[in-house]
Amino acid sequence: MTTLPWETIIKIVTTLLPIVGSIVVAYITKNHAIDRKAMQYERLNKALNDKNHNKLEVAEYFRMVTGLRMNYSDIKKIIDDENSIWLVYFLQRNSGYVQYDNGKLSHTKRFANEKKRNIFLIFEKWHYKYMIYSTGTVYIVSAIALLFAKNTAMSIVAILFLFGSALMFVSLSKDRNKVEKLEDLLKLANEEK
Repeated sequence: MTTLPWETIIKIVTTLLPIVGSIVVAYITKNHAIDRKAMQYERLNKALNDKNHNKLEVAEYFRMVTGLRMNYSDIKKIIDDENSIWLVYFLQRNSGYVQYDNGKLSHTKRFANEKKRNIFLIFEKWHYKYMIYSTGTVYIVSAIALLFAKNTAMSIVAILFLFGSALMFVSLSKDRNKVEKLEDLLKLANEEK
């Protein structure tokens, strides 16, 4: 049985210590952020339920909670809507493309013109298609490099590229039809109201 020399043990410990420390800091920071968000929700709820509330204060609390800047009347309509959580999520994910105005979802001024919107859709489709093809190419090249790797370092690099391109490929494939789905959701939302 061989024992590890002290130098190796010290290297392992000094490598693991910052990793564990960063995990602990990330965990504490995440919990702190959740607590702050809950406190902001509580403040927003108090401001909305107060009969003498300040409209600017409500709008600012709503912005701090959701990240969305809106008029007080639209905030009230969203909060009173049965699907408010989905409206807020939809607006957060598609900021700059859609807006909520007078109780209706619509395109922003930038995309109100159908020609501009179509150009954007064409570019978006081309962009996703190009990115999917390029990550697929990197994936194939990485797999070939892994097969012909002569040393461990080259194998590790090939595996990292293989893993990274596979993740990118899956991510892009999921987002590929995002804009088309967005258009369909906007049509459905405006037909219901």
